[in-house]
Amino acid sequence: MSGSLRSDPERARESVIRHQFDQSQSQRQINRRCLLILTTIILVVESIRVDYGSYAPLTPSSPLLTPSRSSSSPITKRAHIETIHVNGGTLTFHSTDHTSYSYAYGPSGVKGLLFNKYALGCALFASLGGLEFGYDQGVIANILVMSDFMARFPLTPFQKGAMTACLELGALAGVLFTGTTADRHSRRRSIVSACIIFLIGSIFQTLSSTLTHLFIGRLLGGIGVGALSMLAPLYISEISPPEIRGSLLSLEQLSIVTGVVVGFWLGYWTRNLDGSQSTGEGMGLSWRIPLGVQIIPGLVLMFGIWVMPPSPRLLVLQGKHKEAKEALAKLRGRKLDEDGEFVPSGPGLEKLEMLEMRVEAVIIHRLILDSPSTSRVPSQNLSSSAISINSNRSSINPNLNTSIISVQPRTEDDLKDRKSTWWKEWQAWKKLVDVRYWPRTRVGVGIMFFQQWSGINALLYYAPTLLTSLGFSSTSSTLLIAGGIGITQLLAVFPAILVIDDERIGRRGLLRFGSIITFSAMLTLGFIVWLFDGLWDTVRSAGWVGVAAIYVFTFAYGMSFGPIGWVLPSEVFPLSMRSRGVALSTASNWANNFLVGLLTPILFSLSPTLTFTLFALSSLLALYWVTMYVPETANVALEEMDGLFGDMGCGVGREDARVRVEVSEKLGLTKLIEDIAKEYGGEEGSALHG
Repeated sequence: MSGSLRSDPERARESVIRHQFDQSQSQRQINRRCLLILTTIILVVESIRVDYGSYAPLTPSSPLLTPSRSSSSPITKRAHIETIHVNGGTLTFHSTDHTSYSYAYGPSGVKGLLFNKYALGCALFASLGGLEFGYDQGVIANILVMSDFMARFPLTPFQKGAMTACLELGALAGVLFTGTTADRHSRRRSIVSACIIFLIGSIFQTLSSTLTHLFIGRLLGGIGVGALSMLAPLYISEISPPEIRGSLLSLEQLSIVTGVVVGFWLGYWTRNLDGSQSTGEGMGLSWRIPLGVQIIPGLVLMFGIWVMPPSPRLLVLQGKHKEAKEALAKLRGRKLDEDGEFVPSGPGLEKLEMLEMRVEAVIIHRLILDSPSTSRVPSQNLSSSAISINSNRSSINPNLNTSIISVQPRTEDDLKDRKSTWWKEWQAWKKLVDVRYWPRTRVGVGIMFFQQWSGINALLYYAPTLLTSLGFSSTSSTLLIAGGIGITQLLAVFPAILVIDDERIGRRGLLRFGSIITFSAMLTLGFIVWLFDGLWDTVRSAGWVGVAAIYVFTFAYGMSFGPIGWVLPSEVFPLSMRSRGVALSTASNWANNFLVGLLTPILFSLSPTLTFTLFALSSLLALYWVTMYVPETANVALEEMDGLFGDMGCGVGREDARVRVEVSEKLGLTKLIEDIAKEYGGEEGSALHG
């Protein structure tokens, strides 16, 4: 008995010592991991020191802004030689011979948006297509866990994944198909067609009584959403003045995120309308209401699009110059006199933009004539003999008034030898990877790749799983935190709208900022999960640090890759390839969206740390890609993108610049620029010399 009495204190002391030892071991383990984290961060920071290159000014001999490339200066910034004020706008020359220039109708940022209220309204209206896209993302996560929905449609894990994938694959098909039809039909008609398909899909989903109806609705809805996700940025880019084009295109991302937030919280509010223990015998209002609400913006967009002006650039390409001038005057807040000329008369920015469109159209036509896979354009299709054919060479008549959109054979022999429509369509798509256009395609497809592989949709789709890995087990808390992700992303778009068209920051500055912050946030998430896995009950603060990292990541993404992913593809391609280029870029978005959704649960099951680290490395790679391959497009007119890309390592930019100079002289663009410089510049003008 005495031995037993002596053993109790000893056992107590042993227990205390063992507990202290375990705590000491845990602390040592945490300290070692923290030291490893610190060492790794130092090594990573040292390894990603990138020489961003000097922004050397262009030499006077550089034609039409063709940047010189070097190992130390992968992307060259334009020099500001002289700025003159023209009827409330500005014309800035970037070379002493006036061959390189940019113009703005007014200020950028918020002032620019208010200055161009009509263009702002058109862009907001067109971005309703993005609202539909985001709404589906936000609402489907709640619907899949509603009791009435699960009782009616008991889905296997594979069927749940297929339901999400069905919309994404439909969107991929819709994007590629619309890339072919957007030029044959107008942008507005294509938007109406996409709305009709989307509405049919929405009705199928809302009234579904079987899984077959549900999947058909998801597929049709995906086709419509995919087409709208490509058409809206395309249309916005072609109606926007250059100084706020980035801000207006960012409205697409604002609409997407607004849709995510509205869809999520509407589903959260209706989730118990049928009762938390529904058996599926009621009306199913909990999920039918959220699915039916998306019909409303679809109808508004379908009927309201006709109130908006057509794309003036597409009208010029089709030879409809009078209609193009009327659309441009409406978009820029200008008036036309009885003769159809801009008021006030004389040289101005409206005439400059109109002539630039005509120059772009002739260059496109000239490239078509020079293409060995395309038949020649008949002279009867060209009013006023804008282009004549002579011994395989094309000469340009300054009096251009032509429809250059239709390319037909001239003789019956040509008709017999004509290749099939599908072959010609293949040749048109094939040009996107031609050496001449590959630098642009790399930008458009690449930005969408990195947008998805940053990991944003992994957070949106699998937020509850992710939060569980951070130690949060309460359903209500995980839903609230997940809903906050969408709100954070929504708030982040507003700063981007303010600075995206500021040349001091621009697209490249935001992308590099976003790459660094998203890399750091994802790396932090990975290390926190690795460091405190199994210790969440002991170290509750670690889970909240992880939540903070999620919100930091979301805010950085919302300022950078979120909006700019829709901006760059819509502005870097020439008019002849813009619809297909934007379609291919948007297809990259949907394809990678599908892959991320497919692979993320597999990666999470293997290792959450591995998953976060993979996304972090993607952001690190994006930093290198932006630095080396993405030029700054802020305040650059769409027609001047040829000069901005220049050679870009493909060896054809100089020839394109020579052709542009020749066409500009023959159509009077060069003379107009000199007239503007003489009338508004000079010693007594308002020139600002840099």
